[in-house]
Amino acid sequence: MRPLTRACAAAALLVAPGCTLPYLNQQAIGQLRLLGARRPVGEVLADPATPEETRETLRRIADVKAWGERELGLARTGSYEDWVDTGGEPVSWLLTACPPDSLEPRTWWFPVVGRVPYLGFFRLEDARAEAERQERAGYEVWVRPVLAYSMLGIVSDPIFSCFAEGEIHDVANTVLHETTHATVWIPGSVAFNESLADFVGRRGARRWMIERFGEDSREVARARESAEERELFQRLLLEGRDELAGVFALDLKSWEKRALRDAVIVRQKARYREAAAGFHSERYRRYHERDWNTAMFAGFAVYHGDEGLWEALLAASGGDLRAFLLAVKAAAKEPDPRAAVERMARTGK
Repeated sequence: MRPLTRACAAAALLVAPGCTLPYLNQQAIGQLRLLGARRPVGEVLADPATPEETRETLRRIADVKAWGERELGLARTGSYEDWVDTGGEPVSWLLTACPPDSLEPRTWWFPVVGRVPYLGFFRLEDARAEAERQERAGYEVWVRPVLAYSMLGIVSDPIFSCFAEGEIHDVANTVLHETTHATVWIPGSVAFNESLADFVGRRGARRWMIERFGEDSREVARARESAEERELFQRLLLEGRDELAGVFALDLKSWEKRALRDAVIVRQKARYREAAAGFHSERYRRYHERDWNTAMFAGFAVYHGDEGLWEALLAASGGDLRAFLLAVKAAAKEPDPRAAVERMARTGK
């Protein structure tokens, strides 16, 4: 197909029939708008108006992408060869909906990606409108900004300015995270896919940073500081998730579970507020000021619930990320990929 035709088809595949026609129309229009805003990276680099900081980031993105392909065995794609200026705004918004007395989020089915526990929107007003519909249906909702996403290799992913403007360790993480999706994607297994990409992105970015800037560099020190804050952030929210799971497993009436749920959230927010006083990152410092609910914990767990599994598989792979990814690729071909990963993590084969 011609590039634009292929892009239209990809947009349709990623958003079509599992939802209503209005949703499909919204997503297709938003995707095509972004595709039409692409500028080749070479053109951006040659533009005298491009700030030197942006030029350096573009060169770093090309470097980390090539490094991931070469050193980790990530898929070779045509991604990150175009630039899209999002005007300082997120590229999209993600909505999670969850019952008030459960951590099982509502799911939607789409071709290619399978069943997913969220909906994406290119316009915040569309996400808020859907959030109101879900709340009227009795769900709690969580809407968060998205700085990048993967088209799974169907169409090349551009560099969105909203993620490229971040700190270099976050930029590297994003590139490796999204390229992992293009390397391994199991339809209908979003928590598996997202937690894997999160793990590879963070671990890969750490290695790339050390190789490029040096173990004792200011850049690596800043990356370590950010990683420590992130790990504390994850631990606090996963503790809350586990407490809520315990509450919801009790043989109680729904209203009793909700009362206990509210007490857990108040207590966990207080713990978070105390820890957040020492955070440097604005991303985490004010997180407790938002309205916490079951959708927030459920959505968070999609990305961070399998950390222990991936740590065990990496250890079984001798600490080698490339061997780790080869093991995951092999597991992805088995009837039950997750069970295969658990077996490999336990036995090494």
